[in-house]
Amino acid sequence: CEDADREPLSGSVRAQIHLMYAWALLASGDTAAAQREGERAADLDPRDAEVRRDVAELQRENGQSEAAAESAQRSL
Repeated sequence: CEDADREPLSGSVRAQIHLMYAWALLASGDTAAAQREGERAADLDPRDAEVRRDVAELQRENGQSEAAAESAQRSL
């Protein structure tokens, strides 16, 4: 099988996939699921400031102001 020869996706690529899904969920109105997916992305790539910034925005959209402020601070 050709798939067996593929290298696994890196954490940063997987994080970006979760973020794309999070934004799609947000667009569909599911803010809680969007926040969860964003947080999964941050777990996969905790050093990426852009991921943290996006998580903060998703948390804000879900009404989690304090968590959003903390995530935004970590993105700096």
